[in-house]
Amino acid sequence: MSILIRSDRHSHLVQTQIQALVNQLPQQEKKVIHYHYLQNIAFEEIADILKLSKSRIAQIHQSALRNLKQQLMTRHQLDLVY
Repeated sequence: MSILIRSDRHSHLVQTQIQALVNQLPQQEKKVIHYHYLQNIAFEEIADILKLSKSRIAQIHQSALRNLKQQLMTRHQLDLVY
């Protein structure tokens, strides 16, 4: 039981840290991450919402992931591979 509580606390802490990092992204990257991961919206729909092409949304998404990875690695919090 205490392991689950510790795990839940750790999970919440990681989620809070990731949200803080996402909030530091440039506005377009933040929007794409928010729509795609928090609202489960496909790139095609995001493209319609933001009035951009699907390929541009994919580029923005990739840039956001690179920026998040760089921030995490700089802070020595996680070593991510994608």
